[in-house]
Amino acid sequence: MESKSINVDVLESAPDFVKVKLPFLEIPVKMNRDFFNSRLQIGYFQLSEEYPRRKTA
Repeated sequence: MESKSINVDVLESAPDFVKVKLPFLEIPVKMNRDFFNSRLQIGYFQLSEEYPRRKTA
């Protein structure tokens, strides 16, 4: 079975997590940065916009 990529919007980025908006969920999802980066590298996640480096308060 061939998997398709998912377009995600990065809403918030910190050293240990990334909060993203997935197209099939109403609420944002907070995930571990290692998990997110591994999915990004294999092409499972596609960024809709530029990936923010870090959220500033």
